[in-house]
Amino acid sequence: MDTVDFGDVYAFTGVDIFSKEADVFLAPRLTAFYGYSFLKQAMQRRFHGFSETIQTDGGHEFKSEFKKHVLEYSPDFILLVRGLFFPEALPLDLQ
Repeated sequence: MDTVDFGDVYAFTGVDIFSKEADVFLAPRLTAFYGYSFLKQAMQRRFHGFSETIQTDGGHEFKSEFKKHVLEYSPDFILLVRGLFFPEALPLDLQ
């Protein structure tokens, strides 16, 4: 999941890397509330309520409300920060 800044509007995006299925959510601000709103919409509308892994770039829009709920939709939440790998919820045998 990622975001694109179009100036007056932000596009929250998600792509399933296997099926290439994608979803987009437009929001007036880049906040964790809208990040969570996108997560709910995308998981219900495109991804059948579940994903093996959800990966974000670690922006503030993917913290707070988003982070509180992401594990409801995926057992693995991976946070990438400037190309570094920070698994937030890997299975115990991989930690």
